[in-house]
Amino acid sequence: MSDTDLEAEIIPSPLGEQTQQELGQIYDDSTRTSLFIKGIQWRTVGSTLILFVVVIALAKFVSQAGDFIRILKVAIILATMGAIFMLVILQFWQHAEGQKIRAVEKIIPARSGKFARRSPGWRPTSIAIFC
Repeated sequence: MSDTDLEAEIIPSPLGEQTQQELGQIYDDSTRTSLFIKGIQWRTVGSTLILFVVVIALAKFVSQAGDFIRILKVAIILATMGAIFMLVILQFWQHAEGQKIRAVEKIIPARSGKFARRSPGWRPTSIAIFC
C-alpha cells in the first residue's frame, strides 16, 4: 500500500481538536510507559540472575560451611520471591497501560490523524508477556 493510498483513506475524526490531542497524549504516554515497564522487567530479571551468580560464586570460593550455605539459600529464596513479586506488579501495571491504549484506539478511528501511518496489525501491546 503506497503513501497516497493511506492519505486517501484518512477519515476525519468527529472529536474536537483538543480532545483528539489529549487522547493522543494519553496514547503516547501509555506507549512510553509500557516500554519503561519492559525495561524495568528486564533489569529485574538480569539483576536477579547476577545475584544468583554471585551467590554461587560465594558458595564455591568463599566458604562451604553449613551455616553460610543456609544463609545463602535464604538469600536466594528471598531474592526469588522479591523478583517474582516485582514482575507480577509490573505485569499488572503493563496491563493497565495496555487497556488505556486499547481504549484510545477504540475512540479515535485507526486511520485518522497520527494513527494513520501505523500498519493495520501493529499494536504496542502485542509484545509477549515474558519475552
